[in-house]
Amino acid sequence: MLVKDKQEIIATHKDMVKTVFDTSSLENEQLKLEEELNIVAEKVNNCINENARKLQDQDEYEKKYVSLVNRFNTVESRLKEVKAGIVEKQARRDEVEYFIEDLKKQDLLTAFDENVWLSMVDYLIVHKDGKVEFAFLDGSVMKIDG
Repeated sequence: MLVKDKQEIIATHKDMVKTVFDTSSLENEQLKLEEELNIVAEKVNNCINENARKLQDQDEYEKKYVSLVNRFNTVESRLKEVKAGIVEKQARRDEVEYFIEDLKKQDLLTAFDENVWLSMVDYLIVHKDGKVEFAFLDGSVMKIDG
């Protein structure tokens, strides 16, 4: 397929950058998780300090301590996932923005351009029956019978 309207492609990709690669919700979640992580870490320290200062039932202390450490580990794990998601979206956004800038510099596309194609396709799946699915960076999918 030949692409004749590069302005449409540029507009589509700019919209995609604004929506698909928006990291604001992940960044908000990151801030909340970091805040929660600090609170839980403080509770763990307080729990340890209280146990060192005050005589208390060690079974209850152990339950409380393990519960807090488990919560800390859960929040920390989610925080790592969120940070990785932000980095991934930012990297993909940068790729699309690079593609847009490169496309702006080109004349009208009248022939297949491998760089344009590669910058639009996220991945493809080849099925046993020969069918091929192309997944594009904007989330759309194109299926071709083999």
